[in-house]
Amino acid sequence: MESHELAALVARASVGKSAMLEVFRDGREPSVFVLLGQLPSPETKSKLPEMRVSRWGFVAMAISPDVARRYRLEWEQKGVGITAVDPGSPADLAGLRHGDVIEEVNRRPIRSVDEFDSLMAQSEPGETVLLFLRRGESSVFQVLHKGRK
Repeated sequence: MESHELAALVARASVGKSAMLEVFRDGREPSVFVLLGQLPSPETKSKLPEMRVSRWGFVAMAISPDVARRYRLEWEQKGVGITAVDPGSPADLAGLRHGDVIEEVNRRPIRSVDEFDSLMAQSEPGETVLLFLRRGESSVFQVLHKGRK
């Protein structure tokens, strides 16, 4: 099946139905189960937290009150939340996990996805990036190595 055929298949499927999806990536074909949902209306989309796919192999998300409740974060938690980590990516190799909250990049606090993007973009090829993050009740430093994959 081609990727453009996927949208038509999903459109015909029922909301709430789960499906197995085989993905061809890096010469492998891992299978993942997905739960089909309904696309939010334009009014709802504007209320969703801002998300960015990082070139380091993870998805970063702005922390809204709903996200803070879901991950049991403090009401005024600063930083960006990690919602997904790509297996084998620099983020995966560094030990980043779904649910981690990145509070600092290279010892500089971040309060938004835009600040996060700006600080991450300042790294030069071959440099490392030091992240300070919250993982549950703990705070840890993790080092990302650019170019590792």
